[in-house]
Amino acid sequence: MLQERVRAVLAAVKTNAGRLSDELGRSHNYVHGILDGKNQNPDDSFFEYLHIRYNVNIEWLRYGVGEMFGSDGMKNDYPAAMLVKKISALSPQHKVLMTEVVEALYLKEEAERKTEQSKPE
Repeated sequence: MLQERVRAVLAAVKTNAGRLSDELGRSHNYVHGILDGKNQNPDDSFFEYLHIRYNVNIEWLRYGVGEMFGSDGMKNDYPAAMLVKKISALSPQHKVLMTEVVEALYLKEEAERKTEQSKPE
């Protein structure tokens, strides 16, 4: 059941329902409701946050299929999770703008890496 898998994740990443609720920007009742079985259908942002922050396998979390963590194991990427959380809260127009900015930065750094790699030693 979902609540058992969420409990297992909380134990594995050494956090608790209150702290996770705070990180999600939700009331403490949000994660407690999942653990108590009152909230059997959390929204997608709950699953996405755990995936981005800790590399939790979403299929495992939702349905019990596969392993708890992705193939490269547990991670703890708080900055990435917070960034995605903030971008998710933006208006559709600002989400598009953020996507364009991030893509431009990524392409710039990728080009710089290629230039650096092609320099003779």
